Amino acid sequence: MNILTPHEAGLVIKGIFIYPTETLYAIGANVENPQAIIRIQDLKGRPLGKPLPLVTSHEGQAREWFQLQDLSLEVAWAFWPGPLSILLRPRRHLPPGVCGPDGMACVRIPAHPLARALASSVRAPVVSTSANSSGNPAPARVEDIEPAIKDHVDYVFTDPPFPYGGPPSTIVAVVGDSLSVIREGAVSIAEIQAKGFCVMV
Repeated sequence: MNILTPHEAGLVIKGIFIYPTETLYAIGANVENPQAIIRIQDLKGRPLGKPLPLVTSHEGQAREWFQLQDLSLEVAWAFWPGPLSILLRPRRHLPPGVCGPDGMACVRIPAHPLARALASSVRAPVVSTSANSSGNPAPARVEDIEPAIKDHVDYVFTDPPFPYGGPPSTIVAVVGDSLSVIREGAVSIAEIQAKGFCVMV
């Protein structure tokens, strides 16, 4: 796991930052910092009512913050750490703008060690929305991040390993005994079905 310097750890607690995930670069913030959440939404021009994706450091943190149980837990065991997010109901209060209108949060444990270290350092989930203005391509390289984004964050993590590019994380919701794929991304529907899960089509 990456070790943050005291300076980096302080910025992660209080500010907004860009960091690599296994797929793309993301804008992040401590989920317990509502002012940082507002800054991210304003910076991206993100539509209201669209949940901000979150990453956690490990299963224990995910279960502490969210109702990860039954089928959702089986999905987590099958695909975490990795680029598949699950819509989960929070156990704790989250700032406005983090959850969708249905009160669900979009959560995963990433495969990237730095992304996990960030959530570990603040002992809370970290926002993980792509580092681009809404409607623009999501960047897989630091040099592809728009100046309008990069110049208005408090810190940019540029250490390897670097994102491999490709589609963003897949998002699924549990519906009874099945999964509804909200967004097919890095994990395909075929891969989900190959693990024995029933996918609504």
